Amino acid sequence: MKKLLGLLALGAFTCVCWSATPVTLVTGGTVTAVSSVASDTLEFSVKTTGGANGDPCTAVDFVLSSMPSSDASSWQRAYATALLAFTTGSQVWITGYSGSACTGAVQIEICAAGATCP
Repeated sequence: MKKLLGLLALGAFTCVCWSATPVTLVTGGTVTAVSSVASDTLEFSVKTTGGANGDPCTAVDFVLSSMPSSDASSWQRAYATALLAFTTGSQVWITGYSGSACTGAVQIEICAAGATCP
């Protein structure tokens, strides 16, 4: 009986946090703008065009608090990657962990010229 109560108590305090599998927000889109946001927070926005049909987002926000462990270095690398993709006109693959929410992007990958984004 004590073991059963212990298991029930453990289950009551189980955290359902971020999905371990990233959700695709943009596939093969070209970055058309990179901007800061007006809310004076640590985030930036990336606008894309020409992504795959069915992409849930044409504009995504990279918010520091959305990054795993709120890692500022990862967020800064994402910003640098977005700027590089914008400057070179490269296609990108953008993912997040908060479902299809366009405000929780955490990763941006530049796809090789002529290659298909994941």
